[in-house]
Amino acid sequence: MAPEALDILWPEIKPSVEEQIKKYINRILENATIVNFAKRLFNVIV
Repeated sequence: MAPEALDILWPEIKPSVEEQIKKYINRILENATIVNFAKRLFNVIV
């Protein structure tokens, strides 16, 4: 895709791109929280 085409289309695709990035970051943060919780739980048991 030519840069000019991206400039023209960006206002239309920006909201969906932002939403995908937010979901991706939230998933990473949720997984990190679950992993840390599991590590703590495992350390308490051991």
